[in-house]
Amino acid sequence: MFTNAVKDISVVGSSPIIFILMILVIVYFLIRHDHLRALIVTLSFGSAVYSTALKSVFEKSRPSNYVAHEIIPWNKVLVWENYSFPSTHTVLYTAFFGYLLYLTYKIKGVDRILRHVVRICSAVMILFVGTSRVLLGAHFVKDVVFGYLFGLVYLAVLITVERFLEQKQLRKPPLHK
Repeated sequence: MFTNAVKDISVVGSSPIIFILMILVIVYFLIRHDHLRALIVTLSFGSAVYSTALKSVFEKSRPSNYVAHEIIPWNKVLVWENYSFPSTHTVLYTAFFGYLLYLTYKIKGVDRILRHVVRICSAVMILFVGTSRVLLGAHFVKDVVFGYLFGLVYLAVLITVERFLEQKQLRKPPLHK
């Protein structure tokens, strides 16, 4: 049962669920008039493009016994998804859920229960996506290890961009009417 639950974590990244989550988070920040964070959440999805570009550079084949059982069979739709290294799910989850996790410590004025739910869900998704991809036979262990590393690099860039833009906003003189 635990193995099946871990495998199901991959479903989020292989279906419209991840896009729905992204849209909900963006809408949340737009309602709060936090356009900067809405932008950074949107940019977190660039990690999938980044990972795909890396796949085209390394061109490492998937495990020979892999059969896609995902809602959207990306390996049939996108040529690069026939490649294994790095795991795009792992890169994306590390960037997107990692950014959400970071925000739970940075943003003030968020309901305590919501903050803890986001922390727990994000941590679970990040921690178990790698195991999920290996258990499904979609990746080798090295694919997910490097997926985490490439995802952390992307997350660091997102946080750096956010901090830079935040500082730039703070230095901007207020508009006078």
